[in-house]
Amino acid sequence: MQLYDYMFNFVGLFLFTLPGVQSPAPFGGATRQVMLNLDPTRLYAKGVSPQDVLNTLESSNVILPGGTASSAITNMW
Repeated sequence: MQLYDYMFNFVGLFLFTLPGVQSPAPFGGATRQVMLNLDPTRLYAKGVSPQDVLNTLESSNVILPGGTASSAITNMW
């Protein structure tokens, strides 16, 4: 997983910046996924459907960088 992430996030982006190189697609490796076990009885009791859960996850699924960024003016975490 770590090798896939490194290749996808660093090496692939570096290759993309070279003149004449098209966007390289990752090949092989495993992508991350999340599996949910939904309890239909509890969902029904709260008036929530599986589609509601899916919509919420899709709308809140954002990719944020980790770590810190520094400049002459400010530091961000």
